Amino acid sequence: MVFRNERFKAPQEDQADKLDLYLAKMAEVLRAKGIPVDSGLRLVMEDFVGVEGYSAEDLEKSTQYVANQMGKFHPGLTMDAIDEKEKKSNGTRFEMLKTALFVKNIGDRFIVCRSSRYDDIANKVDNVLVDSVTGEQLCIFDEVVDVTVVPGQSSSGLLQNKKTFVVGVNCKGGANVEYGLVKKGERMVPGRMVGVPVLYLAISPLVLQEGLKVFDPNTTKSAGKEANLFNYLCTTLIGEIREFLTIRDLDTKISDKLKHVNDLFELAKLA
Repeated sequence: MVFRNERFKAPQEDQADKLDLYLAKMAEVLRAKGIPVDSGLRLVMEDFVGVEGYSAEDLEKSTQYVANQMGKFHPGLTMDAIDEKEKKSNGTRFEMLKTALFVKNIGDRFIVCRSSRYDDIANKVDNVLVDSVTGEQLCIFDEVVDVTVVPGQSSSGLLQNKKTFVVGVNCKGGANVEYGLVKKGERMVPGRMVGVPVLYLAISPLVLQEGLKVFDPNTTKSAGKEANLFNYLCTTLIGEIREFLTIRDLDTKISDKLKHVNDLFELAKLA
């Protein structure tokens, strides 16, 4: 997630430290399965070189594109400095928190990771989720905005614009992910993802701050207030899917995929 002129400031206390540690621990698990992620669970473009369909020239072009775009967003900063700056932003913290919650609660079935820098910028994708059983794929785009915590009742113009964008992507056949994951046989391997449904999550700064406080990196499933937040994210996605399924112009293949994803999120909600 790339942020420019972020309106809401992150809390002074660095609640993201425990997310860093949790994501790093989960990254070790995914790397042991051959999933090319860094310690923040972000897909690593460099590890795609040598994979069928990817060349050193592909990587060079993608790397240069990212460098050019990041230079526009953060002039004069190195990538390390940009990483440190973004970690303090509400947007990155939500991306990390959301990823951690999904890994903790549906990671036994889904491969959950953050998108590569290239796909974050070029394809507007923040998270990549792949069903390890069926191979079904899903992308999530997110935002921290001043919205009501009741799904479907926000009057935010920004939220509506983002939803309109996501609807447009799904009506045109879904998103493409250059550096993604595909199921081949019983294994999950690096590869391009084509025609993937996209969903949109928004959260308010106050809910984000509460979520950062209650996240417990030492549990295997969410409980209490943390479970409430996870269920809220699932309920939001389910409501969005049902809304999308009423759209006449929705791509048929995307519609079928969303129905499957809807059932999985219904099952994922915690008691």
